[in-house]
Amino acid sequence: MAILAAAFLAACSKTPSYVIAPDEMALLMADIHTGEAVADNSGSFRSDSLRQMLKQSILARHGVSSETFDTLLYWYGRHVDVYMEVNEKTIDILQNRLTEAEKIGATEANVRLIYTDSDSAVVWSSPSMIRFSARSPMYTSTFNLRSDRGWERGDAYTLSLRPVKPVAPISAVVAVSYDDGSVEYVDTTFPSDAEGLQQLTLYLDSTRVARQIYGALTVPRLESGAMYVDSISLLRTRTRSRALYNGASQHRVSLR
Repeated sequence: MAILAAAFLAACSKTPSYVIAPDEMALLMADIHTGEAVADNSGSFRSDSLRQMLKQSILARHGVSSETFDTLLYWYGRHVDVYMEVNEKTIDILQNRLTEAEKIGATEANVRLIYTDSDSAVVWSSPSMIRFSARSPMYTSTFNLRSDRGWERGDAYTLSLRPVKPVAPISAVVAVSYDDGSVEYVDTTFPSDAEGLQQLTLYLDSTRVARQIYGALTVPRLESGAMYVDSISLLRTRTRSRALYNGASQHRVSLR
């Protein structure tokens, strides 16, 4: 640590104000790499726009804009000795996270679609509670549902959750990909003082065929302690009417 600090001070006695310290830069890079791993392995972030949205949420947690991040990479690239120290520390952080994940068995459960013929069905079979802490290997939990015979056009999917003594806001996104290559999603941030059951609903377009429903819950990096998200579920409801399709409040992305 002393060597890193000395190198940083020696290499940049006139450090620009936008440059964050090496320790924070290492944490930022570790979170970026973790987010990329989540996007690559979960299957929930196939579109570039959603991957970019995940990256933006990581940068926002560190108070860094995309432009500043690019400038940081350029600045550190011109100070190779300090950058190499940051890179080594980033690797150590990632290795520690993997070790902790192995200790607590932190593997993401596969989500299975529970089929029912009723108008409403709970289609969430992952754990109904998630624990986030300063020792968590990642701060994003994803889910993914693929098309099943129980799907119908125009269905609504409501993500519900209950923060338990939250110490940080919870960002949520629910998205759908259609067979024509387009994607729609809704997103929101439940504040740290949110109480009771929180919900976010995605309405499918009744004129298109949905292929996949996916999404994520994300919290900022916690400095200490832990927080829980309980009563997590995903409810599918038959809307039967395009009048209930609330597409105006949803974001649309075309992948073709």
